[in-house]
Amino acid sequence: MSELIRLKEKLGTIGKIHQMTEAMQIIAVTQLKQVQSRQKAAQHYKKHYDRMARRLNIRLKRRSGRIEPKNLIYVFGSDRGFCGSFNEKLVARAAEVAKTQQAAGFDVDLAVLGRRGQSIAAEFDLPNLRPINPVNKVIDFGQISGMALEAYRAYFQGRVNQVYLLYNEFKTMLFQSPSLVSLLPFDRPEAGTEDQMLIVEPSLSAVRQYVVLNYIKVLFYDAFLQTRLGEVGARLMTMRNATENSKELIKELRIKYNKARQSMITVELSEILSSFEILNEGAD
Repeated sequence: MSELIRLKEKLGTIGKIHQMTEAMQIIAVTQLKQVQSRQKAAQHYKKHYDRMARRLNIRLKRRSGRIEPKNLIYVFGSDRGFCGSFNEKLVARAAEVAKTQQAAGFDVDLAVLGRRGQSIAAEFDLPNLRPINPVNKVIDFGQISGMALEAYRAYFQGRVNQVYLLYNEFKTMLFQSPSLVSLLPFDRPEAGTEDQMLIVEPSLSAVRQYVVLNYIKVLFYDAFLQTRLGEVGARLMTMRNATENSKELIKELRIKYNKARQSMITVELSEILSSFEILNEGAD
């Protein structure tokens, strides 16, 4: 009887886990569609500004002055867990990049987004960690623009030498690859001779500054959306695998439960028959 009770309790526990993972899988599918739509729109603007920057032959230089030998890296982690090794791979890549740049003589500041990414980063021996708002909380372009402007000012004021974005680039549902993008200094070489056909008002420098600022914002926003897309995709696959595993466990436990129940019934029947035979012998 105790074995049956134990198996029944285990079946109930795994059944609840199965329901939870199945529900999270459905939520992840819905979120994935929403983020894919936003990321597709961001990609359109990214390509547009990249084309404009190349046509304008933008090579952005800051004013001369003292420049700190420091590089700033924005690391886009996830805000929540249940997404496999999504954050671990990213933080490991951040550690490699920081080590390489330190060996080259630069100090490194790591601005980490996402609570889960921050907690994983704290486990590594990383320099100058600086937490930023959780990724899932930063949902509008305005807040992302604020981070982009902060990086822009830090670069032009000489507080940092270079600015990078490090995020998991979304390849497929099964694969997200850590990608390091150099944000500043900003250099987009001339693309053909198309810029010769442009009529620019009010001035070329004003238009270039406008394009650069907005392009940097779009690059930040794209990194954020790629992170969200990869996070949701990784969580979807994790929940799908967990759901399938729980199904198999439930199936195996039901077989064990039924066997144990049949065994118990057989024992009880044997005891009843033995008792009946003893009673008959006594009656004789």
